[in-house]
Amino acid sequence: MPTIATVLAGTDFSSPSNGALRLAAEIARGHEARLVIAHVVEGAPPGPYLARGDVEAALRSAVEKARGRLERLAHPLSRSGLAVDAVVLTGKPFVELIRAARGRRAGLIVVGTRALRGLKRVLLGSTAERLARKSPIPLLVAKGVGRKFALRRVFVGIDFSECSGRALDLAFELGRPFGAETIVAHAVDFGTLLESGTRAPGMHRRIRKEAVAHLDDFVQPRLRDDAGGSGERGTPELVALPVPAAKTIPAYAESKKASILALGSVGRSGVQAVLVGNTAERILREASMPVLIVKPEGFAYPV
Repeated sequence: MPTIATVLAGTDFSSPSNGALRLAAEIARGHEARLVIAHVVEGAPPGPYLARGDVEAALRSAVEKARGRLERLAHPLSRSGLAVDAVVLTGKPFVELIRAARGRRAGLIVVGTRALRGLKRVLLGSTAERLARKSPIPLLVAKGVGRKFALRRVFVGIDFSECSGRALDLAFELGRPFGAETIVAHAVDFGTLLESGTRAPGMHRRIRKEAVAHLDDFVQPRLRDDAGGSGERGTPELVALPVPAAKTIPAYAESKKASILALGSVGRSGVQAVLVGNTAERILREASMPVLIVKPEGFAYPV
């Protein structure tokens, strides 16, 4: 059973980051967890027009400025009763956020995301997408978070892999203190299945029924008392959707007014990630609500 004792919120002080902080604070409050607010200052290397001393002075100034902004963010949250730490880091944002979360044994990283388009997005991605590929710690990307957020319904996309089972476990845990409903969905290639078999009357309905039964077999072993002894997790709604999953899962989650969409992801890097990506990353781009991405057991990225 996953537990959430510390939540790390990464911020660059942008509007999307403010939404991520609201989401992280709500989760930390519900779980009575410590909230760590982190900002990463990227230092520029010395060059022909900047001496090392000038770079170091500029970095110190940026760190002090960031520390003051973080303290202004942390103060009202601390006064509201949350246990809050504010930390300024230096380096590559995705690397330092992973290091900070690992060092503080955070159960969750929460970040916002900015829309990058065209060649810049293909070549650079965003900090959120880099974390989605490389973070061994569950990542919650805050999309579409308004001024008030209520965790009422968690939607989980399942492909029957080990990491999607981990995503389901964490979805149950995230929603537990809020009494959130859970919806579990799997995308089925109805067309291929119908072409490979008979087109008897009711075959589509039979395939859907079998897919839901398969989902039930996957979910039932996880419907036991949680570690906190708060009782049964409740019976989730089980849904079989048509492919492509990257389109139908976020669309159905939006139609059900899901608060969070949870997925497992194997993670990719390099040329393969640029050219192919994976279903979780494509859903991350399509979804209009916060997306939780969970890696397989033992996933590691050297930082």
